[in-house]
Amino acid sequence: MAQIDILMATYNGGSFLSAQLCSIIGQSFDNWRLLIHDDGSSDNTIEILRHYASMDSRIVFIDDGVKCGGAAANFLYLTHFVEAPYFMFCDQDDIWFDNKIEVLYKKICQEEQKIPIVVYSRSYVWMPSQGILGITGWHVFPQRLEHVICNNGGIQGCVAIANRKSLEFLVNYKGRVAMHDHLLLLSAISFGRIIPESLPLMLYRQHQGNVTGQSQDCQTIVRRLWRNFCIARPVVDQKHYEAVRDFFYQYRASMTSDVCKVYEAYLSLPRCHMFRKLIIVNRFGFMRNGSRFMLLIKILIHPYM
Repeated sequence: MAQIDILMATYNGGSFLSAQLCSIIGQSFDNWRLLIHDDGSSDNTIEILRHYASMDSRIVFIDDGVKCGGAAANFLYLTHFVEAPYFMFCDQDDIWFDNKIEVLYKKICQEEQKIPIVVYSRSYVWMPSQGILGITGWHVFPQRLEHVICNNGGIQGCVAIANRKSLEFLVNYKGRVAMHDHLLLLSAISFGRIIPESLPLMLYRQHQGNVTGQSQDCQTIVRRLWRNFCIARPVVDQKHYEAVRDFFYQYRASMTSDVCKVYEAYLSLPRCHMFRKLIIVNRFGFMRNGSRFMLLIKILIHPYM
């Protein structure tokens, strides 16, 4: 049974940390090491981390005073401390079901380890005052780069497990980053495989600090449709576009010609006139949240970037 390194980036999470840490300590799979790095918390986060680290030797608080300036940078900083064959990202405010690590570990162990592998599960969207509100995850699970490159997002990092080949791309990456899990998605889908696990394996806590996650309850879907079509947001987020461009420029020499063509087509879109954009989207089968139609409509009614 191989060890798994769990990476937790914290910032002012004192209200939620104990519940999350206890859910990790209670896992049925016990050969893990939890690496935690704080990004300058001003609440009682540090006290909580020191307390749990003193109780369980598997919990390692990296108390080095380094400030990363955001969750993405903090998670990527933690990747440099990974020693295990597999690693997982962990948010500070969720609650993991006791079989989460075991289920994901058994699945990823069955896969070829010479390429980047990410096993991605689902989670229940949860608000303590209201209970379970829905479930996260894509309506159509992505199998190809062209299915996800226009999504302005990546795998929900807190429900994934990845191998060391995936880690190599994260540790060695030098370009701009939108989010750590967006980079994980690009690495796996460009050079390896993403494998679904249909079981929801944790409670994804909702509060004012949430910045990611997609539930599928009716109210959330209506709000998402309103944002997508009635608010004049650009089709492509510039931060994600720049991250895709930098990732491609750094790693294109190792990509297949077919994958390179997908990146080149995506990167060309801001310079194309409307009709040309629609042709490229159709030719390459680009999608937005599993739908080519949704992407085409957004291109027609919104500024591109």
